[in-house]
Amino acid sequence: IFAPTIAIRDQWADRFVSLFCRKHPDAGDWISRDIRKPRLLTLSTYQGLHSAYTGRSTTERDEDAEDETAQARHGTGRTKVSAKKQLIESLRRAHVTTMVVDEAHHLRNEWWKCLIDLKNNLDDPVVVALTATPPLDVAPAEWQRYCDMCGPVDAEICVPELVLQKNLCPHQDYVYLSTPQEAEKKQLRAFRAEIAQVLDRLYADEDFTKALLKHRCLRDPKTHIEEILSDPQFYSSIAIYLNHVTGKPPHRLLKIIGVSRRTCPPVDNQWMEVLLTGCLYKYRDDFSDIDARLADLALDLKRIGAIERRTVCLHNAKKINRLLISSLSKLKSIVEIVRIEAGAFADQLRMVILTDFIRKADMPRNANDLKPVGRIGVVPIFEMIRRSRTEGIKLGILSGSIVVIPQSARDLLEEVAKDSGIDPQNLRCTPLKHDADFCTVRATGRGRQQIVRLITRLFNTGGITVLVGTKSLLGEGWDAPSINTLILASFVGSYMLSNQMRGRAIRTLRDNPDKTANIWHLVCTEADRKEPGEDMLMLSRRFKSFVGVSFKATVIENGIDRLDIGAAPFAGNRIGAINETMTGMALDRADLHRRWDRALAAEAGACMVEEVAATPECLPRSFIFANTIKALLWQGLSWGLFVFGYTGYLAGDSSTGKKYGFLFLAIAFLLAALAALPRCLKALWLTLRHGPIAGSMKQIAKALLKALVYAEVIDTPLHKMGVRAEKHEYGVVACSLNGATTYEKSIFLDALQELLSGVDNPRYLMIRKSPLGPFMRKDYLAVPTLLGRNKELAQYFTRMWKRYAGAAQLVYTRTTQGRQILLKARARAMSTAFMKRCERIKAWK
Repeated sequence: IFAPTIAIRDQWADRFVSLFCRKHPDAGDWISRDIRKPRLLTLSTYQGLHSAYTGRSTTERDEDAEDETAQARHGTGRTKVSAKKQLIESLRRAHVTTMVVDEAHHLRNEWWKCLIDLKNNLDDPVVVALTATPPLDVAPAEWQRYCDMCGPVDAEICVPELVLQKNLCPHQDYVYLSTPQEAEKKQLRAFRAEIAQVLDRLYADEDFTKALLKHRCLRDPKTHIEEILSDPQFYSSIAIYLNHVTGKPPHRLLKIIGVSRRTCPPVDNQWMEVLLTGCLYKYRDDFSDIDARLADLALDLKRIGAIERRTVCLHNAKKINRLLISSLSKLKSIVEIVRIEAGAFADQLRMVILTDFIRKADMPRNANDLKPVGRIGVVPIFEMIRRSRTEGIKLGILSGSIVVIPQSARDLLEEVAKDSGIDPQNLRCTPLKHDADFCTVRATGRGRQQIVRLITRLFNTGGITVLVGTKSLLGEGWDAPSINTLILASFVGSYMLSNQMRGRAIRTLRDNPDKTANIWHLVCTEADRKEPGEDMLMLSRRFKSFVGVSFKATVIENGIDRLDIGAAPFAGNRIGAINETMTGMALDRADLHRRWDRALAAEAGACMVEEVAATPECLPRSFIFANTIKALLWQGLSWGLFVFGYTGYLAGDSSTGKKYGFLFLAIAFLLAALAALPRCLKALWLTLRHGPIAGSMKQIAKALLKALVYAEVIDTPLHKMGVRAEKHEYGVVACSLNGATTYEKSIFLDALQELLSGVDNPRYLMIRKSPLGPFMRKDYLAVPTLLGRNKELAQYFTRMWKRYAGAAQLVYTRTTQGRQILLKARARAMSTAFMKRCERIKAWK
């Protein structure tokens, strides 16, 4: 069995003994923790295997086990070959036939090489790969490498299923909002004021404006079309700037870019970022006449922190993001949440607070060294809670370099140590110099390796009720099922790490079948701004991977919208009202249990479905309807002229040529009507298929699925898969794929989302036209990247589109003409009338 850390490795031994060997708890004769000395059950970390393979001494770590530096050090070639040979021979002699790969998402790192080699050198072992967070967002080549080791996904168990089977407890995410402190607000205002001053001076700088007007691409745009098309965003920013400063946008440049003066957007900080980055760095040589002015401008921006890695950042500067993400207001939020939960739970509270850094130096040296807390970390959070003197809690720290317990828990720690077979003499407890009610714990001998286990047992038994730790030690694999409240004070927004941290709290507790878990997320936002801020955006990214019961309806779904907190700005009393709502719902844990029960019982035989949800504007129904009207009008006109000609022929005098003229007219339009009949029938058929909004989405999905199968991106046979589309509230329609593997579903949904989203920079575009729009309305669709790799795949997708979704023209965008069309498509995307909206959602149905 392979695990990423010692703590997780040891959990396997504990579980085997406690679950299957209660009568004979001594596992010394059949469990080995050294892969070089295999027994019936051999436990190892990935790093331990790597060390054994390379002939180095085993240096396993509990905290931050993914040590790339340690992995990069190898022994000599001879030592490596000898060590590898000895290890494989010893495992063969032990008849190892099964490999369990725990937390398998770690195999994206260097460890997979040793594991694949070991797998290939053993006698066709059974591989059991376990993970709660498969790396579905990696590149296809990396996913293939992952599958070479772990094999395809055999079974996927979603969170609602585990709650239904009582393997996970009912849980809910809550958001606690705060605003920056006054000192932080002052910094934010000062930064933005300095930015505004720099821009105001620039707007009034005639030399800068003249330099832009003198640029060759503005003087003679037609001669420099290729240059303009190579970076349309920069040249668009020039046009937007000049429109703002002079009131006369460069019409010839706008025409090439594909934007009219009417649709030219107003200047803002985002466009100024593009313009200034180009002028100061990317195209600096083009503005040599004002080099000294640009140097001064760059210096001004650097001084205020608006330049990062040769990129101008005015709108979303790192300085602003850092202030919000690490705002000290979050420390006050933590104290408030601790007070709320402790008041409701009393001695039953088991709270864990996870953060990124220890900040050991922030621990006061004595009682007179109580400086104001100035940053977020394990020690600062501990100090903030300690100083709040919240009643009814027992506060502690568990990290790789510092362990703190309440003085009142020393006797219980000794009992726990004895029960674990550890001599209490190996534990040294020293009172904190600034508060004798707490003591640090240091361990020697065997206790040093067992300290995480000891403090965990102390926490489970109630010696500690609020535990502060780092995400690297406790965020993954740490097993403390008694946790009923979790506060995420981490800056991490990634899918994998966020999901791992959250997973610490949602496990069931054998002695408490009614357990529920509250998971608190901290967000700092500016109340008076329309932009949500990076902190809120990071939380939104997190929530894409979290599923739970919605506040708005009795459904289980993902996304931050299920918390019903609304959009920015959070002005007035909104922040207080949101926090009040969150607090009220968090305290009613009995209702949380009921809402999970109702949501799970709502759909018999339900499962977790991942979908792409899109607005009706993304779908081709209006174009299909318009083309159908056109076909019907043509049919009506042709048949009408046929009747007119035939009637004239019957009534005409046979002695005149006019009669035969009517006959020729009748025959001509009869043939025209018959020739156009198949197209008309197809248009009618498409209209019927695309009539309901869900039907339109389904036809698009069928075309895409057939193309992906043709491209051999999806291997499951077409007849085994099915497309599901249905209308949701507010007119949104959602689409999912059934019968495919987990990875194939992810590929399909990625491609569908790319197809229905706004045009960025695809190799191929599809143009669809509507004859009923003003002057022939056009719309543009990006051919998904997987189907735009070559011309054959793009053409096949276009044929499928024509079959299922109507007429379309394929355009290759890497030619001069194609780039101009692409620019028009991107300009159209800037217009709100044609803005597409689609997103990935998960729902229990």
